[in-house]
Amino acid sequence: MLNMHSLLLVGPYDWDETVMPREEFDARIRAFWSRIPESVGSFAVVYGDSRHHAELTYLTNFVPKVRSAMAIVPREGEPVILLQGSRNSFSYAERLGCYKSLDLMTDPARAVDKWVADHPGVAKRAVLLGTAAMRPQPYQQLLAAFPDNAAPLEASHALAALMRIKRPRELVAIRRGCEILSAAAGVLAESQRSGASVTSAVLEAERAAHAMGAQDVRSLFSLDGGATLRPFSTPLDRKVDPLQVSLAVLNAGYWVEGLIVESAKPHPVRDRVSEALRGLIAQAKPGARVRDLAAGVASAVKPLLPHPVAGGAVGNGIGMAIEEAPRLSADSEEILEAGAVYTLCAGASDGKLHALLSAMVRVGDSGAEVLWSAD
Repeated sequence: MLNMHSLLLVGPYDWDETVMPREEFDARIRAFWSRIPESVGSFAVVYGDSRHHAELTYLTNFVPKVRSAMAIVPREGEPVILLQGSRNSFSYAERLGCYKSLDLMTDPARAVDKWVADHPGVAKRAVLLGTAAMRPQPYQQLLAAFPDNAAPLEASHALAALMRIKRPRELVAIRRGCEILSAAAGVLAESQRSGASVTSAVLEAERAAHAMGAQDVRSLFSLDGGATLRPFSTPLDRKVDPLQVSLAVLNAGYWVEGLIVESAKPHPVRDRVSEALRGLIAQAKPGARVRDLAAGVASAVKPLLPHPVAGGAVGNGIGMAIEEAPRLSADSEEILEAGAVYTLCAGASDGKLHALLSAMVRVGDSGAEVLWSAD
C-alpha cells in the first residue's frame, strides 16, 4: 500500500557486503544483460532519486538519500555512479554502493558524453532504466546525448521481470524484514491492550522496528473505525478501538508491509476478512489468475461490502518498492509467478465496522510460503 515518503532518508543505507556481497550485484547485471541483445545496448543509464530508486539500488546498492543520481552500467566493466553536487560528497557516497567508481553529473548529456569518450571501444547505444521518475527537463537533456538514429530504448520492463523473481540473498533480507514487522506488530498489539493512545501505540511499534535495524518504517492508521487510513500530522492522545494500522518496514533495501486490526471488542468484520485472507493465501499458486483471486475474496466476504481503501485489489508485488508490479486487481490479466513475493490483502466493510488484513507470501512451486500474516 502506498504510504507517505520520508523527506529525508536517515536509516542505515551503507553497503553491507556481508548481506549483499559484490558478487550478488555482478550476477544481477549479467542476468540483465543476458536479456538485452548487444545490438540494442552497450550500456545502461540508470536513474534514481530518494523516492524512486529500485532499479538503481537493485544493480548497485546505491540509494540517493537527498539528490538524484545516475549510474552508467556497461555490458562489460565496472559501473560508475554519477552524483550531483561536489566531489566533497564522494567519501560519503562511496559507503552507499558496492561499486566505487564515482563522477559528477552536472548535466545528464554531458555525463554520458564524457563516459563514452573515456571508453572509446564502447558503441553509443544505450538502454534506460528508472528514467520514468525523471523530471522532463533532465530527461530531455539525457535524450539529447544520443543521435536520432540511435535513441536509447526504455528497458525497465526487462529489469522488472528479473526483479520479480527473488534471488536467495533477497529472500534472506525479506525474511528478516518480516521478523522485524512481526516484532513491531507485537509491540503494537501490546500497546493497544495496555490502553495506550493511538500515537503512542503506533510510535512504539515504529521504535521497535528501528531498534532491530530497519532502514525505514512508515505507518498509516485510522480514526474512523478502519474506513480510511491517514499519516501522522499532530499527536493524538486518545485511544482508538478498533485500531487499523498499516506498517511498512524497509530492511536491506527490501520492503515488507502489514495491514493489522487490533481490537478488544468482538469484530465480526475482521473475523470474516481473516477467513477471506486464509482463502486467498490457499489460492496463491503458480499460474493462478489474479482476477480469480480477487473474485474469490469478493465472494468470501459477501454480503459485506468491499473495503473502500482496497479499491478492488487484493495485493501487489513487493520488493525494492512498496508497490511493485503486478497490481492484483479484479480486472488484471496477470498470473502469479513461482519465485515471486507478493503482499496479499483482504478487506470488507458493513458500513460501520471495517477491516483490512494482509500477508506476505512467496509463491513456491506447489503453493504459497507465508512469510508474515496478520491472521
